[in-house]
Amino acid sequence: MINRILNALKDPARLSMIATVIFFAGILASAYVMYTLPHDMMFSQAIDVHNMSLARGVFMKLFIVTGITFLIGIAAINISARVKKEVIVYREKKKEVEDTEGRSTNNEGELESRDTSSFRNAIQQLKSEKEIFQEGLNQLCKQIDAGQGALYKVVTLNDKSVLQMESGFAISIVESNVIRFEFGEGLVGQAAAFGKSMYIEEVPAGYINVLSGLGSASPKYLFIIALKKSGEVKAIVELATFSPLKESLRKQLEEMAQVLVERLN
Repeated sequence: MINRILNALKDPARLSMIATVIFFAGILASAYVMYTLPHDMMFSQAIDVHNMSLARGVFMKLFIVTGITFLIGIAAINISARVKKEVIVYREKKKEVEDTEGRSTNNEGELESRDTSSFRNAIQQLKSEKEIFQEGLNQLCKQIDAGQGALYKVVTLNDKSVLQMESGFAISIVESNVIRFEFGEGLVGQAAAFGKSMYIEEVPAGYINVLSGLGSASPKYLFIIALKKSGEVKAIVELATFSPLKESLRKQLEEMAQVLVERLN
């Protein structure tokens, strides 16, 4: 029995509960003592029975002041307990959120590393340039759920370097049609001329139109990647999406796309 009491006193939660019970018991005992105080004083002859009516007002003031004090004390304890509980819950929730975000960040880093490595391995297994371009473009588009995608290779035409589409994703083109851009022409040509990737958040109206059995829609975001080899632009990858792309994801796409140009002769 004694051991149980000692163990209970070691537990802060139980100790707090015991102290609270004692406190409320003390309040009840004090209220009872104060209620019986006039009678005790009268019977002990501390107050003359004839003066009892005069002393009643004094005792009433004492009851009121003490009662208000007890109520304020009880309210303060309840508020303190509630605030403490909210702080504990907040800290626990905050820690849980931080841990979750930390795990998400770590997983995201592992995911980027794994996807880039898998992309490189898949491309290295292919032999022909056409297969490499098409499979690489397909993989890039699937990574971001792109509405459309295209890969342009720099070719020489009439002693002039132009960008010629070699592969397409979700693009319907007649086989006899060849899509070309000169350096500086359109967004694709501008990316090639400046040798820098471009991210467009407001795609010009009518620039891209994705067709499906359910109708047509225009992607709002365009990411154009300039692929260089030995300091020169060798290819351009154009990806159209309906959702924005974070900077970290764009960097990942650039790293993955760079694998394609490494396979060029």
